[in-house]
Amino acid sequence: MRFIEIINKQVRVKTVKTDTETWFDDIYVNNKKLPREVMKDKMYIPGKIYSFKYFADPKLKFYDLHPVVLLLYTKVVNNDFQLYCINLSLVPPLSKVKIIGKLYDFYYNKGIKTSIDNLNAGKATLKLNFDYKLVSTLLQNTGYQFSLSVYKHRKIIGKPRIITYDDWWKPCLLTPKYIKKINSSALYKLYNMEKENSQALEQAEQKAIENNGGDK
Repeated sequence: MRFIEIINKQVRVKTVKTDTETWFDDIYVNNKKLPREVMKDKMYIPGKIYSFKYFADPKLKFYDLHPVVLLLYTKVVNNDFQLYCINLSLVPPLSKVKIIGKLYDFYYNKGIKTSIDNLNAGKATLKLNFDYKLVSTLLQNTGYQFSLSVYKHRKIIGKPRIITYDDWWKPCLLTPKYIKKINSSALYKLYNMEKENSQALEQAEQKAIENNGGDK
């Protein structure tokens, strides 16, 4: 089943938005329940969606206390381990469906389906052959560059939690309520305005890295 079909099926449930917010809060914010897939050791895997509590400077223009991120790659910069991600909380719902959907559909028969089956059988998931250059090509014209963020591992509070592949539709329905000092309409308006500006699109990736994901 294609990702858009999964979304269309789920949104027909009247309580789906409330249920999704409760699911996220219980597992990823309040730690009342364990996620279905538990992160092993400190191994971050590109191509997985994580959520974690993050220490952000409240002096920033706006900041995200519980980002939901799709990990692109990691690297060490000046002896500091950093995560380079798409922060899905910054993305308007329709663009979020496009971004996650393109990746889900492309990788479904390249590891996602097997990983879902493995997890249901109590087995380990597969590591996707997740290459950032390929991903950037797949995500052309989605505006994903404006949600690129960099997170320092030392500022992640507690252990990151994985959102499993068969739950990838759920972040599309989450509201950005943990992003402080800006409301959702202003956040999404900013995203869409920058997306429409071709010059800004070219500069967005470098700007995101320079801003260090809103963590100076």
